[in-house]
Amino acid sequence: MIGQTKLIRRLIMASLRPLTGVRASATATVNVATGHTEDVKLPKNCFAYPIPESAAGVADIDDQRLLRTTTEQIVNPGVASTVNVTSVLGGTRFNSLKAGERLLWDPPLLGLETHSVLATDMSGGVDPPTEHQAPVHDVTSFEEITSAELAQDLFQGRLQGRIPSVVISWDRSDESERKGRNALGTPERWNLFCVTENHQGEMARRDDGLNLADAVRDVLADRRTVDGAPFSDPPCTVFGRFRLAATESSLVYVVQLDTVTVAKRIDLRVPEQVPPGWVPDAADLTAFSDWDTTRYTLGTTDGLAIVDGAVYNQVQGDFNEDFNNDFDSL
Repeated sequence: MIGQTKLIRRLIMASLRPLTGVRASATATVNVATGHTEDVKLPKNCFAYPIPESAAGVADIDDQRLLRTTTEQIVNPGVASTVNVTSVLGGTRFNSLKAGERLLWDPPLLGLETHSVLATDMSGGVDPPTEHQAPVHDVTSFEEITSAELAQDLFQGRLQGRIPSVVISWDRSDESERKGRNALGTPERWNLFCVTENHQGEMARRDDGLNLADAVRDVLADRRTVDGAPFSDPPCTVFGRFRLAATESSLVYVVQLDTVTVAKRIDLRVPEQVPPGWVPDAADLTAFSDWDTTRYTLGTTDGLAIVDGAVYNQVQGDFNEDFNNDFDSL
């Protein structure tokens, strides 16, 4: 299961896709894990990294070319299933991923093998036109960037040959607001570092940097969903922009973004004793389950016939601490 912060970071990447060109697509072959005997639902927007091999036969995870599923698919045990995948970003660099190359699902998908393979070549990826307002070569992420000097060192060292780029960095969570029973809406603050390079003078460098900051703001502002996945509720807000660092050839502008994720409390509940005839919905009583939806189903027991079954929903009580065992007083 993917964490919300990690998912939002990937959805921010996906939302910036228009700046990177046209996505490449292909199909992949997936299999149910050995020993798993039930059908597995592979949802839309599951993510995988390619593991291409070099000419010397050395394979390494390519964390710069993330892929995603585009449709929901049911995978049956013992039968190889084909799913549609596309690149999260755009660009011709994805077209070099060929049939037979392995994929690593991240996070792993319950009931499926951790590795799959491309069934067809990736194709259709197109770079943004040079006359685009702010073409982007890559979108990536760093954990923490706290100063202009550090930004210069990181960007000059790790983005070599991949500028212009947008670098996503999670900043912090702000105070939560209640969104309903056991649910909190938490604003998450992000810094998007827009890195440009231009050797034609200060004005050209400034214009390139501001154009990229404008384009990032425009594709993110007031966004609620990305690729059909919930992104922010209420829609995200661009609340600030500023210049962080400058060199003789490059500029770093920062776009500050707020998204709101809703977290619902999950309780670990292990009943001390289950009454005879009552069967929990979850097969594993030690598994995490939502407090509000834990329930038991009463089936047919010895000496007791139940028609159409009966369901007892176990929910949190709302009794006042002053309750005196007299329902008439409530």
